[in-house]
Amino acid sequence: MSPARYSPSTDFVSPSTEFDQSPVVPDSTSPEDLLPPPVNRRPGAAQSSREVAVNIEAHISRTLGRTVANVKHRVMSAAVEGREVGFNKYSGIAEWQNAFFLWVNIGGDDFENMWLDEGERITWFAGAKQSEKTPAVHRLLKAARKSGHVVLYCRPRSDDGRSWGDYVCCGRLEYEQHDATKLPIQFLWRLRDYKQLRSMLNFKRVLLK
Repeated sequence: MSPARYSPSTDFVSPSTEFDQSPVVPDSTSPEDLLPPPVNRRPGAAQSSREVAVNIEAHISRTLGRTVANVKHRVMSAAVEGREVGFNKYSGIAEWQNAFFLWVNIGGDDFENMWLDEGERITWFAGAKQSEKTPAVHRLLKAARKSGHVVLYCRPRSDDGRSWGDYVCCGRLEYEQHDATKLPIQFLWRLRDYKQLRSMLNFKRVLLK
């Protein structure tokens, strides 16, 4: 999960050369194929987030443009009314049964992810060794192409640069394209809730970091 910075759209390499823009051809994938695989859980362990469905509409209505928590597990718990769920806290992707949360750090020395079009779009890289064949990325891509629920969470670095601020819910994402030739794989997303977000103070702070 790498930090992001703002960049005007002119900084973005033309999609015709940077991204695979081949048309999305409907496949024969059944809805069951989009579900994560069964999870083997130790007795007493928290239920995996991949086994839990989130009410995305209700979650967005409560959290859009707001700070939620400064650590991932609290954000995840807040999405399901305080329940504890198990997930990979080191990954930039958190999977639910019916949705995905993407995590982005804003600020720092590594500026791979970029805001475009005044924050209406963002480029996002998956984990360092993740490709189209990585199971989580494969499921994310299939769900996104079928207008599945993908929610963006960003957190800014503190003013003194020594810590991270709270995660801000930046709303739902719409898949536009991706570049499978890059490692890690790169996506281009559009913020579906941008019209509401652009006037919200927390979003402006994240955008300008």
